[in-house]
Amino acid sequence: MKIPYISSVQPGLLRRVARTAPVLVIAAAVTLATAGSASAASGSQPPAGHAAAARMLLGQRIAAYAKTFVGRYPYKWGGESPKTGFDCSGLTWYIYGQYGMAIPRTAETQYQAFRKVRTAWRGDLVFFHDRSGHVYHVGIYEGRGTLVAAADPQDGIVYETIWTATVTYGTMTHR
Repeated sequence: MKIPYISSVQPGLLRRVARTAPVLVIAAAVTLATAGSASAASGSQPPAGHAAAARMLLGQRIAAYAKTFVGRYPYKWGGESPKTGFDCSGLTWYIYGQYGMAIPRTAETQYQAFRKVRTAWRGDLVFFHDRSGHVYHVGIYEGRGTLVAAADPQDGIVYETIWTATVTYGTMTHR
């Protein structure tokens, strides 16, 4: 069992915890030592459930970050930064980039690059398209039929409700 956040413990925190709960610190150290050496020695990957949970957590982080843009930045055709404002695909491109995920810049090329799924997770992309398949809008799924998107010059970045059945969900975090 790996505990990924242990390496980011604030300086002095471990010493404070050690004074109040020395058994817990010793148990954590033993767990880290045995898990690290067992994983390294066997070359094994974490169980599939752990990988799925990590991917879901990444999507939740992306969705939560997207929410921080609502009402804060203007809509700008071709915009892709907080300094200039965003269009819909510029917003998704920027947010995914903040998580080290290089995705194409336009809604159509993002649609082509993402794996299509029937059920969206938070943080997935929602692609709006016409019946011919032309993608005209994209946003970041928040759950319960809503998304964050750069809407238009009057509204800027907003929460939107999925208003049509001609949408496709795209993901980079799950199957």
